[in-house]
Amino acid sequence: MREVVFGDNHTAEDWGLILNAKSISPPSPKVVKISVDGRDGDLNLSRSLTGDMKFNNREASFTFLLTEGTQGDREELLATILNAVHGQELHIVEPDRPYHYLVGECSVKDITNDRAYGTVTITANCEPFYYDKMEVNRTVTVTSTASNVVLTNSGRK
Repeated sequence: MREVVFGDNHTAEDWGLILNAKSISPPSPKVVKISVDGRDGDLNLSRSLTGDMKFNNREASFTFLLTEGTQGDREELLATILNAVHGQELHIVEPDRPYHYLVGECSVKDITNDRAYGTVTITANCEPFYYDKMEVNRTVTVTSTASNVVLTNSGRK
């Protein structure tokens, strides 16, 4: 069963949720333009500080079906889910990228719990990039100070 992992919580394995819909937007570029009187066009300062484009956060949304148990059982499960993810900054592993994760501030939204089944949508405001689960560390010796520095690369940047 396809599942999403929020921190240490596996949506299918731990909660019996069925992933019904998933949406993860790409991060939008941080575009900075200034209009100068007497000049044609705008000045684009987007790459002026570092030479490369910076990005805004991305939005992720996951909708799950709750089909097991009674309406009361599902109500208890929804309370568990709220306590585990709502308002928490978590590592999020989605089923199409099992070796990478997003870091996002999670919110529980759109809860329904009818007699037959329930639904819950979990959204997250995520950092722009996916991070690799396998961090790459390099230890470099700086000779002028005779100290070691550990450089960690856990993603694209």
